[in-house]
Parts: sequence; C-alpha cells; structure tokens
Amino acid sequence: MWGPDPPPIRPQEALKQLTLAALVFVGVGYLIKEMVPEMPAVRREYPYGGLVAELGGMPENKVRSVRTGVAED
Repeated sequence: MWGPDPPPIRPQEALKQLTLAALVFVGVGYLIKEMVPEMPAVRREYPYGGLVAELGGMPENKVRSVRTGVAED
C-alpha cells in the first residue's frame, strides 16, 4: 500500500510561515507604493469634451472617466 509521507513541519508552523511571508509581501508592496513620488505636473485637460469635435470623432468614442465609467462632457 502507498501512503503520503508525513509533513516535514507541523501545520501550525506552516501557517505561521505562510502568514509571515504574506505580511512581508504586503509590507514590501506598501513601501514601494509610498516611495513612488507624486506626479510633478498636473494632468492635461482638453477642452470641448476631450477634443472629440476637433478631431472628428464620434461622441460614442469619447474617453470614459476612470472613476465613474461614464463618458465625460
């Protein structure tokens, strides 16, 4: 008969190590996020609904707001 090998470490120790690894991963991600400098310039704003009329585009193809998902006027 075949049976699985016994685990080399106790389940409690494995959970502790997994939790520690997850905390380190999240902590490093947070530190990287905090180290990224703020954008040094203001994003450009285009008049007339994002230049749709000036560039000959259709209103259906207007850029949608990232926050709301609605086409901006």
